Amino acid sequence: MAEALPGILEPLNNFATSEGANYWLNLGINLILSTLVTGIVLILVLEAAKKAWGESVNVANAFMLVLAINLINIFGVIGFISPYLGSAALILPVIIWIVLVKAFFSGMGWKHAVAIGVAGYLLTIFVVPWLIALVSGFIPAPA
Repeated sequence: MAEALPGILEPLNNFATSEGANYWLNLGINLILSTLVTGIVLILVLEAAKKAWGESVNVANAFMLVLAINLINIFGVIGFISPYLGSAALILPVIIWIVLVKAFFSGMGWKHAVAIGVAGYLLTIFVVPWLIALVSGFIPAPA
């Protein structure tokens, strides 16, 4: 049997080994599927915004943006921060979307980053879960 890991690594090891392999496999499949679906939806929004505003954006960054947001959501980063913010935590996901849109699309103006961030947040609440459920029906579950 392996020795206990010292210091900060021990809680991380306990967390990683607390669930079975199927849990981590399902989490990985969910992360990949969610990133692909949300990335495609965000690319559609960015293309519409590019046509309307005339700004050039690199749509390849859409998947990296969505992956970063999915990792924040899956590992509960907002849950760790929100107790210290009180009611301001209600708008924290929108602020994270806006800041990450501006970070990944640095050539985009702040007004447009706010519009894309709010639209992306609203789409991930209302449209993307429906699309993920639709697509996940075609993916076989691990045994």
